[in-house]
Amino acid sequence: MNVSIFGYGSLLNKKSFEKTLGTEIAEDKFQVTYLHDYVRSWTLYHNLSSYPVERKRLFPKNKKYIVYLDISEDKGNKILGSLVPVTPRQLENFDMRELNYFRRNVSNKLEFNHIGTEGHVYIGCPNFKTELIPVEECVIVKEYIEIVEKGLDELSGECKKEFWESTLPTDIDIISVPGFYPN
Repeated sequence: MNVSIFGYGSLLNKKSFEKTLGTEIAEDKFQVTYLHDYVRSWTLYHNLSSYPVERKRLFPKNKKYIVYLDISEDKGNKILGSLVPVTPRQLENFDMRELNYFRRNVSNKLEFNHIGTEGHVYIGCPNFKTELIPVEECVIVKEYIEIVEKGLDELSGECKKEFWESTLPTDIDIISVPGFYPN
């Protein structure tokens, strides 16, 4: 069985997707589509202690967690995202990339036309949800948002508007951390 990955955050950025794939994506293989019965939010964290010292030093001392986009089931909602077919080896690369997430088959919730394929998505692991940690120790890295925005810029203007309208708001601080994400 062939597999496609649904991306709803940084994987909406074709270059970010290609970096993990290890190859360019043909235009007809990068599909914009919808995942039904899910909502996107800022609810998945990574502990800064898991990063190399030189990268941790870039953050204010009172911040201990980086928050990323996540999704959760929410009947009646839908989110916009990308869908790209991957090989078994590429799927292993994504499994390694998506730390603190688990992969779920959501074929029955996707609008897609990759015949003979399963659609998978990465969802935040329950033990890495922001509800478990002090919000004042969390931060969203502005450069992560910029990676997502660059991907959205390559899509239609309606896609960008729809993306932000379908993402739950957050009170988590957003700060710039130049150099945190390698080019």
